[in-house]
Amino acid sequence: MRDRFEGGGYRTWRTVFKSRVVYSYSVAGQRYAADRVAFGSNLTASLPGLVSGQSQRYLQGDKVEVHYDPANPAAAVLDCRVRGLWVLWISASVFLAGAALLVGVF
Repeated sequence: MRDRFEGGGYRTWRTVFKSRVVYSYSVAGQRYAADRVAFGSNLTASLPGLVSGQSQRYLQGDKVEVHYDPANPAAAVLDCRVRGLWVLWISASVFLAGAALLVGVF
């Protein structure tokens, strides 16, 4: 299916999938709810299999460990690791290897 948009072009409509995990927790008697699983951007994909792993890891009714900011308990996350950090490392490695080739190290 195609749709015309401003500027005279066309764009193809696609279905995009996103895993959503919602959890609740209490701090000092105050109840909070959050949906952030990890730091970094949220994963979206055009194939449902690419995002289903996260939702299968946290099943409804499971008890989870919530990490929250003591100064702002409403800010919470389930996994303290930064997701997608490997992209940064690979990009930096490719950049450094390219620079080394340009200056004649290799």
